[in-house]
Amino acid sequence: MGFGKKLSGLGWRIAISPCVGVKSLAGRGGFGDSMTTVENTPVGTLIVDVFDGQSKKLVWRGTSTETLSSKPEKNERKLEKAVADMFKKFPPTQG
Repeated sequence: MGFGKKLSGLGWRIAISPCVGVKSLAGRGGFGDSMTTVENTPVGTLIVDVFDGQSKKLVWRGTSTETLSSKPEKNERKLEKAVADMFKKFPPTQG
């Protein structure tokens, strides 16, 4: 699932996808019963693209990926932190 928007000189996309994790628990000392479980964990990815307004060329891309919570307020805090961290690397340096 994902959505995005493109404004003059700025584009952004957000994608949410499940991430499958496998967890194994062994018995004491490696002997005995063991259990393996498969977990689906929602992961969100934010991509922000900044374009040159005249040439339409990409001049900067910021990305962030986080495991999402079932609590919207926690996800909002994660998003705010991700955006703040992302824009610490903006504007791009010429090199």
